[in-house]
Amino acid sequence: MRARVALLRVKDPALPTLEADLTAFTPERAVVTAALLAGEEGAPAVGERVIVEWLDEAPLRARARVEASDSQPLDPARPALGVALRLTLAVSTLEGDGRHYPRLLGGIHLRLARPAPRAQEWVAGACGWEEAGLAPLAPLDALMNFSVHGLAFELAAPAAVSEAFVCEVGLARGGERWRTWAKVARAWQTPAAFGVALQLTSPPLALVGALSAYTLELQRAAL
Repeated sequence: MRARVALLRVKDPALPTLEADLTAFTPERAVVTAALLAGEEGAPAVGERVIVEWLDEAPLRARARVEASDSQPLDPARPALGVALRLTLAVSTLEGDGRHYPRLLGGIHLRLARPAPRAQEWVAGACGWEEAGLAPLAPLDALMNFSVHGLAFELAAPAAVSEAFVCEVGLARGGERWRTWAKVARAWQTPAAFGVALQLTSPPLALVGALSAYTLELQRAAL
């Protein structure tokens, strides 16, 4: 499989994406190559988590970790010009039809917890995490799939379909945070994590508005 792909940096969604050529692919491993000119943002480091998006085909997306990195000068006579980069990726998930994910990918702040007796008070803003007896969980990274009423991400521990959670949601780049109830719409397991798709069941109108505006922003940027 040879294709044009984009690598999104999970550790910081604000970092520029790296466009590359996918030169080899199996369900477990991928190899990409790219030209990195002098002055461009550095390449993902070994061990870094990335999301690979296919650019020239039907929607296809993979989560992976950089397993090995190698670089050579683009022009040995002019080493300051830049490098030819070759990354080997260990693939953890591959999703081709979107069933496990809402449509867009962006930086979302999310903390969630299983309900405690004072969970409803917490959602109403009457108390904090500790006061409500809540033990907050965080996704493995802030770069996740989202829609106006749903989020899909990975956790270190499993969650059950239809399980209820209370959530604090906002945009990763900062600003207001909102509290809401949610339930697990889908759950799946990967070799390295547990996937969860949450449906926001009582999102405040301000949160819906913020996610809607972010959706339009990303759609315009993609045009």
